[in-house]
Amino acid sequence: MRFSLKKNELVNRLNIVNRAISGKVMIPILSGIKISAQSNGLTLIGSNSEISIKTIIAADQKNDLKIEEEGEIVVSANFFTSIIKRLSESDLQIYTEGSQIKYLPDNLFLPFPDKLQTITRSYRGSTML
Repeated sequence: MRFSLKKNELVNRLNIVNRAISGKVMIPILSGIKISAQSNGLTLIGSNSEISIKTIIAADQKNDLKIEEEGEIVVSANFFTSIIKRLSESDLQIYTEGSQIKYLPDNLFLPFPDKLQTITRSYRGSTML
């Protein structure tokens, strides 16, 4: 999975789905947010055992969302949201590598995915999970 969008848009949508996440859960997956990137947009889902909240960001110029590679992952809701809020960049590039979700600062955009691994190794602090 690999996509780019404005930080403010992602933070707003994370705040929406976080309303469904409970602080005390017996099933660990319910403390996470499912992020799915498809060609038509980005879907975020937060759920507890009673309710689910789903929000979709359409892949269009209005949202500045670009899906470069489809995929999905479940991330820790509180941890992921707090990291995204603390990032100084206004444009984010987020991608997965195995079971990890990572980001690239907006000044390190890589049009060639095969070079991605080399830069993420040398750029400390890019791992989110």
